[in-house]
Amino acid sequence: LALLDSFACGTSIAQAIGRWGNFFNSEAFGKPTDVFWKLYIPPEHRPSQYIYDDYFHPTFLYESIFDLLLFFVLLFLMKNLAHKWQGAVFCIYLIIYSTIRIFVETLRVDSALNVLGIPIAKIMSCVFILTGGIIFLCCVKEKKN
Repeated sequence: LALLDSFACGTSIAQAIGRWGNFFNSEAFGKPTDVFWKLYIPPEHRPSQYIYDDYFHPTFLYESIFDLLLFFVLLFLMKNLAHKWQGAVFCIYLIIYSTIRIFVETLRVDSALNVLGIPIAKIMSCVFILTGGIIFLCCVKEKKN
């Protein structure tokens, strides 16, 4: 569990950096928008239903920023919580990262796989939120005993 806590911190910063690959590949973008931070997507990378839209939400950027914030939260928790409840930081990572993914997926137009019209990323995020919550409660309960 202590090793998973450490991996959670490293994974969150790696995900923050890795999302920039989506920018360079013009992928993982969101719905069309006119906000001032909009992202131009070349026509060859747009889904056919958005061929006449030029600017989209930069969902890769949203996730990158949230992952970076998550890294700092997890780093703080590693210093202040990990010694009390091993595995708690990993569980919090699962819960927060999965919540981030649900938010980002609501904006995306290019989800890779859907099940009954729901992006698999949302389904798996819900599973990970439940899993993280259950394991966290078990860690806290075990520590009390």
